Amino acid sequence: MTVSNIRLVKSGVACFFQLLVLIVHTERKIKLNEDRLNVLMIGNIGLSESESYIKKGLVDTERASQPFHLGVNPGNNVYPHGSTAKDFQKMWEVFGMSFPTNLFNFDFLTVLGPRDYDGDMYT
Repeated sequence: MTVSNIRLVKSGVACFFQLLVLIVHTERKIKLNEDRLNVLMIGNIGLSESESYIKKGLVDTERASQPFHLGVNPGNNVYPHGSTAKDFQKMWEVFGMSFPTNLFNFDFLTVLGPRDYDGDMYT
């Protein structure tokens, strides 16, 4: 092994451990007072509440139900063709307004769906 290869391996290992520490440090712990974990699974949102009466009813129903510990969002957040570059306002209208942190005080795991890949994935 040459000196440059050894440095590359060492820097790769150091980077891995730094990433591992960051993940462990930022991981949120969930405290349960019961024997179950309540997970909100909501996807294919696509429209803001003002554009969809069905979504408005669903969100209101979910807000009134049992408290959730975490949420999963399997994508398709902006219809019809995903987000446009740096259009964070549309993402706020579709997702943030419906699930404000003062009412939904838990983390969402969000993945990209097929429509999200049509748009700007970085937004």
